[in-house]
Amino acid sequence: MIQSTQHCSKDFLTQLVSSPWNIFGGIITFRALTAASFNIASHLREGPKTTPQLAELTGAHAPSLYRLLRFLASIDIFEERNPETQTFANTGASFPMPPILSIMHCSI
Repeated sequence: MIQSTQHCSKDFLTQLVSSPWNIFGGIITFRALTAASFNIASHLREGPKTTPQLAELTGAHAPSLYRLLRFLASIDIFEERNPETQTFANTGASFPMPPILSIMHCSI
């Protein structure tokens, strides 16, 4: 598993893309872009939030958002602080997450 203390460096990204989690053709990239499109990391800058709080802030479907965040937490993009309350926080890989979609001038 990727260490959450690592930052989004070239080595970190190489490790992430070459990991067994990426055998489904870009699933990590797609899910990371989905999280970026909802500005999840920005919403978590002030501190951990629950999935229902994030769903309210983003307009996302809470159960689907929870599944997305659980997947990204499994590869240390986010950290699930408390499974019972579905509370998530940023890690070194997600904080700060650049506004990828605004740079690319596209949307998902």
